[in-house]
Amino acid sequence: FVIDHVMDPDEYHYKVNNSCFTNAAARINLLFAIEASQKIGKIPDPRWVTVSQEKHGIKIPFDEKLRYHPEYDGYTQGTLIKQASVVLLGYPLGVNMDADVRKN
Repeated sequence: FVIDHVMDPDEYHYKVNNSCFTNAAARINLLFAIEASQKIGKIPDPRWVTVSQEKHGIKIPFDEKLRYHPEYDGYTQGTLIKQASVVLLGYPLGVNMDADVRKN
């Protein structure tokens, strides 16, 4: 699942596809909605469960070779950015990742 044509937190780049921060935040919100539904005795929408899956759900850009999360689809290292939104994955979003990935 993808989210296209978004205003990334990095205001220098508009209409990007799969902003790492935006997609991670969307996934967290879906997980919250699932948990909230269950706590009040409701069955969460099955589409929320599908889209929120870590491996096959919403796309969180990741470069396996370089072991880092690019800002968005098509981002290349060294591109000038205004807001390094990927660092926000650790805090405040609390996205779990290996220490070497967080460092990169």
